[in-house]
Amino acid sequence: MAKQTKPDAKFMPIGWLRALIAVCVLLAVAEFIVPRYAYFALEAMPLFFAIFGFLAFGALIAGSWLLGKIVTRAVDYYDTPEGDA
Repeated sequence: MAKQTKPDAKFMPIGWLRALIAVCVLLAVAEFIVPRYAYFALEAMPLFFAIFGFLAFGALIAGSWLLGKIVTRAVDYYDTPEGDA
């Protein structure tokens, strides 16, 4: 038999996580440096799109959780009572 190796429990190596955080910080700093030509006044607010995206993501998750509660059936929904087979 071949020797089994234990799978790596980490989803993402720490180097990639640090790189992702560095890119996020650089984009947040660039938000204050690069001029923005907004159509609406709210768009001109710093980090508007980051905050809007995070809130939209949270609303999507909350909505899917609520829909799951409404649509999901009980675990034993298809079980038949004893003797009714």
